[in-house]
Amino acid sequence: YKYSGLLHAMYLLKLSSLCQHGKGSCYPATGNLLIGRAVNLTASSTCGLDGPEHYCIVSHLQESDKCFKCNSQHRYDPYHHRNSHWIENVIYLMDSNGDHTWWQSVNGEENVSIRLNLEAEFHFTHLIMKFKTFRPAAMIIERSADFGRTWRPYRYFAHNCTKIFPNIPANGLHHINDVICEERYSDIEPSTNGEVIYKVLDPAIHVRDPYSLDIQELLRITNLRINFTKLNTLGDDLLDRRSDVLQKYYYAIYELVVRGSCFCYGHASECAPVPGVNIRESGMIHGRCVCKHNTEGLNCERCRDFHNDLPWRPAEADNPHTCRECNCNSHSNQCHFDMAVYLATGNVSGGVCDDCQHNTMGRNCETCKPFYYKDPLKDIRDPRVCIACDCDPVGSLEGGVCDSHTDPDMGMITGQCRCKVNVKGMRCDDCKEGYYGLSQNDPLGCQRMSHSVVLDPVSESPEYWGLSNDLAGCRPCDCDFGGAMNNRCMMDNGQCDCRRHLIGRQCSEVQPGYFCAPLDYYKYEAEDATGHSPTLSTLVFTLLYFPLFLLCVSFTSIPTTLKRPPGPSTIPYTTPGQAQTVPSYNITPDVKTVHRERTPSHMVTWTGPGFARVKDGAGLVFTIDNIPYAMEYDIMIRYEPESTEDWEAIVSITSVMLPSSLRCGNLLPTEQLYTVTLPHRNRYQTCVPFCFEPSNRYVVAIRFQRHGVTHRHLTAFILIDSLVLIPKYTELPGFQGNDAEAEHRQEEMVRYMCLDSFMITPMPALAEMCSKLICSISSIIHDGALPCQCDPQGSLSGECERVGGQCRCKPNVMGRRCDQCAPGTYGFGVNGCTACECHPDGSVSHQCDPVTGQCQCKPGATGRQCSDCQPGQWGFPNCSPCQCNGHTDHCDSRTGECIGCRDYTAGHFCERCVEGFFGNPVLGSGEHCRPCPCPGNPGTDHFNGISCQADHTSNQIICNCQQGYTGSRCDQCAPGYFGNPEQLGGQCRPCQCNDNIDTEDPESCDRSTGQCLKCTHHTVGQSCDQCQHGYYGNALVQDCRRCTCVTAGTIHSACSDGECHCDQQTGACPCRENVSGHNCDQCSPNHWNYGQEQGCEPCGCDPHHALGTHCNMFTGQCHCRSGFGGKQCTECEQFHWGDPRVQCQECNCHPLGSEMAQCDRITGACECREGAAGKRCDECARGYTGDFPKCVQCHPCFQLWDDVVCQIKRDLEHIQFTVEKILESGVTPGADDKRIKELERKLRQVQDLISTEDSDRIHQLIGQSIDDLSSAGANGSCPDSRCGGAGCRDDQGNRVCGGEGCNGTVSTSLTALKHARNVTDSLNSYAVNVLVLCFAEEGADPESIEKVALQVLSITLPVNRTALDKMVMEIKDSLANLTNIEGIVNQTTHQVSKAKDLLEKAKDANRAEGVKDAANNTKRALDVSKKAINKAAAALKDALNNLNSTRNATTEV
Repeated sequence: YKYSGLLHAMYLLKLSSLCQHGKGSCYPATGNLLIGRAVNLTASSTCGLDGPEHYCIVSHLQESDKCFKCNSQHRYDPYHHRNSHWIENVIYLMDSNGDHTWWQSVNGEENVSIRLNLEAEFHFTHLIMKFKTFRPAAMIIERSADFGRTWRPYRYFAHNCTKIFPNIPANGLHHINDVICEERYSDIEPSTNGEVIYKVLDPAIHVRDPYSLDIQELLRITNLRINFTKLNTLGDDLLDRRSDVLQKYYYAIYELVVRGSCFCYGHASECAPVPGVNIRESGMIHGRCVCKHNTEGLNCERCRDFHNDLPWRPAEADNPHTCRECNCNSHSNQCHFDMAVYLATGNVSGGVCDDCQHNTMGRNCETCKPFYYKDPLKDIRDPRVCIACDCDPVGSLEGGVCDSHTDPDMGMITGQCRCKVNVKGMRCDDCKEGYYGLSQNDPLGCQRMSHSVVLDPVSESPEYWGLSNDLAGCRPCDCDFGGAMNNRCMMDNGQCDCRRHLIGRQCSEVQPGYFCAPLDYYKYEAEDATGHSPTLSTLVFTLLYFPLFLLCVSFTSIPTTLKRPPGPSTIPYTTPGQAQTVPSYNITPDVKTVHRERTPSHMVTWTGPGFARVKDGAGLVFTIDNIPYAMEYDIMIRYEPESTEDWEAIVSITSVMLPSSLRCGNLLPTEQLYTVTLPHRNRYQTCVPFCFEPSNRYVVAIRFQRHGVTHRHLTAFILIDSLVLIPKYTELPGFQGNDAEAEHRQEEMVRYMCLDSFMITPMPALAEMCSKLICSISSIIHDGALPCQCDPQGSLSGECERVGGQCRCKPNVMGRRCDQCAPGTYGFGVNGCTACECHPDGSVSHQCDPVTGQCQCKPGATGRQCSDCQPGQWGFPNCSPCQCNGHTDHCDSRTGECIGCRDYTAGHFCERCVEGFFGNPVLGSGEHCRPCPCPGNPGTDHFNGISCQADHTSNQIICNCQQGYTGSRCDQCAPGYFGNPEQLGGQCRPCQCNDNIDTEDPESCDRSTGQCLKCTHHTVGQSCDQCQHGYYGNALVQDCRRCTCVTAGTIHSACSDGECHCDQQTGACPCRENVSGHNCDQCSPNHWNYGQEQGCEPCGCDPHHALGTHCNMFTGQCHCRSGFGGKQCTECEQFHWGDPRVQCQECNCHPLGSEMAQCDRITGACECREGAAGKRCDECARGYTGDFPKCVQCHPCFQLWDDVVCQIKRDLEHIQFTVEKILESGVTPGADDKRIKELERKLRQVQDLISTEDSDRIHQLIGQSIDDLSSAGANGSCPDSRCGGAGCRDDQGNRVCGGEGCNGTVSTSLTALKHARNVTDSLNSYAVNVLVLCFAEEGADPESIEKVALQVLSITLPVNRTALDKMVMEIKDSLANLTNIEGIVNQTTHQVSKAKDLLEKAKDANRAEGVKDAANNTKRALDVSKKAINKAAAALKDALNNLNSTRNATTEV
């Protein structure tokens, strides 16, 4: 490719040199068309435009970061928006920091297109795409050259062209503009950095002229579109629509290069920015050509204003096709190109001037406008060249138009006014004699001075019709005097009685397929006449019956005796319109036919194929037998002299039969000889008229000789075109007599020069009046119109011209009926005629045989076109003998290459030996060609060579071997072949390795056995017919592809060193449990957690609350119904908590106080930030002050007090635990509930006494209770327990009740007393210490001191019933389950609650009914309890004092 680029550059350099000198085409520099056109580059799909989207990279599945985020809501920015992947990212490979950027499509979207819209036409040379992901499995590159209105494909790409694009050929590029499908850029490898390269002009196809019009059209674009149609899904045929599967498949491109240049059709060498495009980026290829060669436009696609004389064309290497300025003779500065005009001028000029000034008009402003005429004394470029006509508009035709210029052929005189019929005068301002009343409304100008005819109002005249249609009465019939039988018409509609094939009311129109004969219709071509020699002295007396000699200029009397022989005439009958040969005359070379070709650049001044070239003294004989009407005809001779001498013609006319018509029967032949002079200045000459009649045959003999000389000159010739009979129309009805209409028609024939128009060739355009009169004349002569009779093979249709009857001929066909080939052509047929193309150097003339096309060759020339040498010669027209070293006598007539070399020779001159032979066969060398010993001779079964040559250094013969053989004598098998070629008949055959070996490697297969040794293309096997481990596909077609198993989903046993094996036919990988996909790249349906050792796990989506059983392959998240959430849809939906089967409540976590919006799905508690608290994190936390959310951390001293409160809380929790243990023991079954209720009543009395501090009454009540317990347990017995009970004794008789580890009444009371002391001591000690520390702390603020004081007051111990009730309620809030001892807790401190525990244990003692010692033990225990109560009361008092002191201290502060 780089070499082609070098050649391209060298070619441009050459063209640039030609361009600078205005001799060739120009071409600007090339570059990347994307630079500066980011706004013109669009993509139909871009990820993340509507918000962040996740995508995964298959090759990253084993890495920690395998999924990423795409967010293209903003343009790419290397610092703030690095995840943006707009299409403009592909213009450059990296950003300013050197990091890769890319464009990326939406996940799973297959039909994606990238489009570049250019602002003008550009040359597009090649395209390069570098992909971040796998290259597409199928894509199309398209172009538009009309700004997107139509599109045409450049190239198709697919990994399987036959399947994806079945109608697109995939068998390689044969022509440079072929549209094919290519497979090499669509494979799955590589997975990244894969490239796609497309070159419009493939270097593999030779382009003869890279700047030809066809190649330019191939390169020209205004839009480029890349259509991605199929994702490369690693073998998966069906793309799963699950989002986690789609996240792996998308298109992504690192870089896109569209290389080209501005398209200027070879008319510019540099380009500038297009108007409206303000981007000036470095390296940008601009689109407005700086045009040369008089062109303009964005792409130099048109000629500059006023430079349209030639058609605009793209410049070529050797022709710039410069636009040429129009020629408007200085009367206009505007023009346009007209192709019809260009073709009509023979491709010389096509410019047509617009808006001609100075009263001019015409293609080149070369004529004057109507009502103006050209001043003959001024140059055509003079602005005053046109002068206004001075014609009276009342009496002039067409409102006063005069002749714009002088044209004798047209009868025009510059400035002459054209008067109405009855008007005369230079200005057409006067009536003719006998006329009056000049009027503008009168088409005739003036009226005849005569009385009006008065019609009978009852009946109509035969020559009038339409009674009562007009106020003036009847209308005249006005039947055409020639087309109608008479001037009578139908009274109702005025229809005249028409002759044959005439139509119209007045019979003035010709029926389609018919025509009116012109005045020169009866012409007889001199080429068809019979020539006679000058030596025939008795010209006018030989075989002539009743000779008639006509005199045109002068005559002499010659005595003649004429006798008519008896018997019928021997002159053969001839077809109408052709001169026939008289057998009696000898055709001599003195008369020769000269054909003249018709070319667009030359005016045709002759009729028929050409002329008869007549020698001085020779003559022509014409036979005439097609006279239609008996009347006098003027005999006209058309000719063309070859010198300045005048000639004369001696004319005689003989009728075969005596005239019998009324018109000609009374004219007897005379015995006079007439001579007509043919001046060299003229082209035609007429004689006195002669009366011809139908049904008779005439022979016209004419001798031509130089005028005024007595001797004949052998080299003097004259060209005779034709003999024409022109009817004497004045004899016809309508022209005879002295009536006004006849005179008027005669005047019009003269005024419009109707007769003169048929004298010269080519005939000028007939005036409308002439056409009408000639049709009338033709209708009288032929009794109607004549059929066209267009030849069906030579004409384009059956219609012909109305006047003249000329049919529309096919190419190279001529004749009125299009029935013969034009001169220089042959082969008349349905396609017209073919040009002879006779070689000018080898043929006598340009004419050829009209049937075979054989040209008349000069001596030494041969061939149909006379363009070849004679056999044995070559080099036409300078023929020379063939040089073939004596080995043949024939060679190519054009190149001289020898044909049919003998003696085992070959070559252009038979100068070398054929393949298989060696030697020097050149004539004179003395050598000949000998067979090559390779190792046998050519033509034998043991010849393995192609050719050989002699090595004169080693004096050995070196063989050039056939494919499969090697060695100096081709007696060994080449690499990749095996056999035994050294033996007679032995052959080397290809090793059967299915094209999977390196045929250049001698060790690729065994040369003797053919066994394959080194398989290539990833194949193995004895015949290299299997794909090797880790590859799959068809080894027989070199299609072994690497297995694309994803190791994260493939079973471990199938992978090693990062490569996995797969099914060798299909490429399917062995997947782990619950893993699926052709490449094991996804979890099976309804499974997740891809990449785990054991495979994927079931989703476990709730069947009622999930939309389906499927979940995300990587996260396991199920798709939940509305109102449900959680991984498996078993919880409330996001930002809610509770049981979804009962009720879900909104979290309402405060956004400023909570770590996240989701609360605990069971409790509803929000996870608070530091400094926030509350269930919804909408309060300031403990240790913080202020109004939420403006929470400020408290002074450090608060922490010290908070520690004390926490210790108390822990103690209370311990007490709660102890009470729960008591409650767990319950009541012994069988105990009397009534008795227990009685004990509870008495215990409440004890509680009341304690509160009133009446110790005597307490002792009395306890004593009574002991007696009650003793009597209740008299009948009991002690259980076998170390803790004993009320009334229990050990073996020594000592009482057993309670102890360490026991939970009886005594033990529990002692424990309660101990805890009460500890609580009181701790309260006193900590409270004092905390207050001292807080108040002594330097910098303690009043707010902190106040908060501490409030905390101290909030835990005040009870000293009366009201305080106790309050305290009990606080404890009740913390110990909600302590329902059985609420009465005691409401009236005592922690020590009093222990007393209740003691009473509860006393209840337990009641369970041992029947034991008498229980009462004593209980009494002892109550004594101990009494002491404990006293001590507890003292402790409570001390605590109260301490608290009062604290309150006082706080107040002082």
